[in-house]
Amino acid sequence: MVIENALKRKLMDVLFVMAVLSLLFIGAASGKIWYVGDSGGADFTNIQDAINAANESDTIFVYNGSYYECISISKSLILVGENGNSNILGLGRSKCAYITANNVTIDGFTIRNGDYGVYIENNACDIINNTITLNHDSGIWIGSSNNNPIINNNIVENDGDGKVTLFDALTILQMAAIPPVSYSNQYDLSDSEEYLTKADMTNPIIDDFEDTDVGDWSLFATQNASINRSLSNNSKSGSYSMRIGYNISGYETNWCGVYRQMDTWVNYDNVSLWVCGDNSGNTLEIKLEEAYGEEWWRYTSIIDWGGWKKLVIPLSSFVAGGAAEGIYDKSKINRFTLVVSGNSPLGSTIYVDDIKLELSDMPVSDDDFLEMVEHATFNYFWSEVNQTNGLIRDRSTLDSPCSIASVGFGLSAICIAESRGWVNSTDASDRILTTLETFNNLYNKEGFYYHWINMSTGEREWDCEVSSIDTALLMTGVLHAGEHFKENESIKSLSNELYERVNWTWMLNGTDTIAMKWTPEEGLSPDYWRGYNEAMIMYLLAIGSPTHPVPDPKRSWDAWASTYGKDCGRMVDDFEDNNVSAWVTFVDSGSGASIDISRSNNSKIGDYSMKIGYNTGDGAGGERCGAYLQKSTWANYDSVNLWIYGDNSSNTLRIKIEEDYGNEYWIYELPLNWMGWNELDIPVSSFRVWELTMQDGVLDKTKVNRFTVAILGTNVSTSGSAIYMDDFKLPCSASDGCDGENFIYCYTGSLFTYQYSHCWIDFRCKHDGYTNYWQNSINAVRENRLFCIDNSNVYATYGENCWGLTACDGPGGYTGYGGCPCYWHDGTIPPTGAGGSVALAPDIAIPALRYMYETYGGKIWGEYGFKDAFNLDTNVSLSGCQTWRTDEYIGIDEGAIMLMIENYRSGIVWREFMQNPYVRYAMDETGFVPTIRGDLNCDCTLTPADAAIALEIATGSSSFDDAADVSGDGKVTSLDALIILQATAG
Repeated sequence: MVIENALKRKLMDVLFVMAVLSLLFIGAASGKIWYVGDSGGADFTNIQDAINAANESDTIFVYNGSYYECISISKSLILVGENGNSNILGLGRSKCAYITANNVTIDGFTIRNGDYGVYIENNACDIINNTITLNHDSGIWIGSSNNNPIINNNIVENDGDGKVTLFDALTILQMAAIPPVSYSNQYDLSDSEEYLTKADMTNPIIDDFEDTDVGDWSLFATQNASINRSLSNNSKSGSYSMRIGYNISGYETNWCGVYRQMDTWVNYDNVSLWVCGDNSGNTLEIKLEEAYGEEWWRYTSIIDWGGWKKLVIPLSSFVAGGAAEGIYDKSKINRFTLVVSGNSPLGSTIYVDDIKLELSDMPVSDDDFLEMVEHATFNYFWSEVNQTNGLIRDRSTLDSPCSIASVGFGLSAICIAESRGWVNSTDASDRILTTLETFNNLYNKEGFYYHWINMSTGEREWDCEVSSIDTALLMTGVLHAGEHFKENESIKSLSNELYERVNWTWMLNGTDTIAMKWTPEEGLSPDYWRGYNEAMIMYLLAIGSPTHPVPDPKRSWDAWASTYGKDCGRMVDDFEDNNVSAWVTFVDSGSGASIDISRSNNSKIGDYSMKIGYNTGDGAGGERCGAYLQKSTWANYDSVNLWIYGDNSSNTLRIKIEEDYGNEYWIYELPLNWMGWNELDIPVSSFRVWELTMQDGVLDKTKVNRFTVAILGTNVSTSGSAIYMDDFKLPCSASDGCDGENFIYCYTGSLFTYQYSHCWIDFRCKHDGYTNYWQNSINAVRENRLFCIDNSNVYATYGENCWGLTACDGPGGYTGYGGCPCYWHDGTIPPTGAGGSVALAPDIAIPALRYMYETYGGKIWGEYGFKDAFNLDTNVSLSGCQTWRTDEYIGIDEGAIMLMIENYRSGIVWREFMQNPYVRYAMDETGFVPTIRGDLNCDCTLTPADAAIALEIATGSSSFDDAADVSGDGKVTSLDALIILQATAG
């Protein structure tokens, strides 16, 4: 009985959310909730039995099974199918659902193979979200009633003509005669626009003419031609088409046509349309145009048919015209044109219907997909620029200033584009030289630049700071451009001059770590770059400087790296944020106990901990006081880890993890019989179920949302006692992708902090004295994805292929979203999270990008590729259940996508940037060594290719690489190449 109750309780938990969401659409319902299922814990295994037992206004949930039943409903109730694909009504029966009562709702079933799918005799019955096959007679039959909302049902046509018409149902009424009814749900957009499905996205309709309007089509004609257009009921699909009447006369070929402006999604391979021909022998030209006719592509067909014909035209069949040279940028298409040309006969007419963009059945390779994403992304850096000075906007709005970090990414983006032939070498080098000359003449403080500057004047914007990290990101692009165009003396010398001007010693301000900023109002910031973050590349540039390096490279590197948050784990709270207000205290009101919490510098790790001062009061033992933290966090953990500074009081310390704010909880207890710091690493299996929960030891970790530390008293009153807590975290398990290694984390958990340095520095198969940064970032990416998967039951946006928490635009503005250890998130996903991870974890990042592109299409894709972010979930800032998305692009987010995709595809950014001698020097000075000595092509194994590279170095045809000196004699010779070759043979 206990097991049966537990299963039933678990079932109710699983279905509760479905109940709430369904009631949002259906309307509030009173009465009992019943469950129909095919396993233990449900009320019934038969739908009709549940209907017979139900009372008026009851709700019945049918879940997770196949039910080949014909049902009769004679009372007002709500019937909800939790899994519509599996819950089948009326297979092979007459009336699948026979309704004789008022106010009945049927929601979420597959209804098929009956003479009637749904047979309704009375009023106000809601038929919502069902798939109904029209078979034999009618999908839906409605008697004398006239108030039955038929909402969002998928009606499957029956006679094969591609339309749902009266011929599909031989009785009174079916779906062709019922107008669609719109309704709001949590996936509606804030502007009340219906959220499109994958099918809508992948096959967008240019025009199906069902809006009874052809006014958005414009006309044109030569002198000896004329044209008119009107709505017609001579249609192939639906009720209407567009009639095009035209006259062409004269001895020379003349033409006329219609066009429509279209800004639509670019994920298509074919154009299709139905044309009712006039057998005239005239030429029909289908034309796709960029920039309103400046560039265009055309396909021609002779109108040698009468009646309806479907044209399906692969984009590869379109011929370039205008200024285009065969380069087809689908993201810029904004006009669709139909042109008729010829010289006879007069008075011709054609009809056009259902103009669509379609996907090909041929799969697109990953490389072709990445080519499309990368090329579209590049357009941001090529277009969102002041061409006279090379300054690139921070974001894609006309009022946006330049971000110097965006310029750094943009310079590398131009190098990539030149290597791939998207722009010619002259245009690319001219743009880069213009940019470098601009910065050579801009105001700078000791070689550092203001974060945001005016797009025209280059002057400071928004009273912003002179930024050390943004200057570093600018300089990476500057140095990369110098390596890529090293044959261009002007670019090479100017890139070196800009880099050598940066006074890193000044930014140290007498310390070993680099200050974050300088302003004319306040001088150098007291805040310094510490802890693991995106500053790794900045420290390497500072160490490698030939003019103003940090005085002691290794000491500065160690001073920064020694502040890493180490170990593999999800930090719940390390108390370094100068705030304990997230913790809530409680006391046993009848015990006289008291408690207070405060921040303390008595810490085990870092600078601060939390002090818990308490008085247990009088009386026997029990949970007298404590503090808890609300935290919905990652579920894939096996233990709880924290440091406790004990008071040797012999009181009992209780660690408690809770579901649903105390409804279910599990506890671990031990006596406070020690003084000083003690690390507690408690396996979840050691927690015991509290007796009153009746959960039989089953812990659903996905529901944990509160962490509690409590003090249990003894018979002796304890007053004035205090314990301290530090670094409360959830350690990784072996299944989370960390491979047992320490996981060095950035506190925010934002993925960009694990990506930016990798955009230029090739960390593959290298490590310093602290970690393998390549593997560390891979671990961070995989943890971020797992966190999103584990929270996908809470946030609709998240899933195995929709993840990537990082800084981006959000419903409340630009936000530093992240996973471990901060866990600040609200359901917002930026494609740059996965896009910037392509080089690190292509096996999960590429499927994520493809999923987002194919599923959400034009909602998150536009002229510059992926827009910045989207969110399908409830957002407090939007005051309700509203989907949010942005139409803007942010330069640094686009840059991470482009550079990391290119590094995965060719490695050219790594290869060129790592040729810079200052960068190579910095890597040596900070102690980076190959994971495998002699692995010169960074594939983490020794191969004959490595031996060939060593031989090139030995002969002087390739630059020196210390990793090639496998013999240890301080030079690279043919002996080193021989040693590597012998190693490859075992």
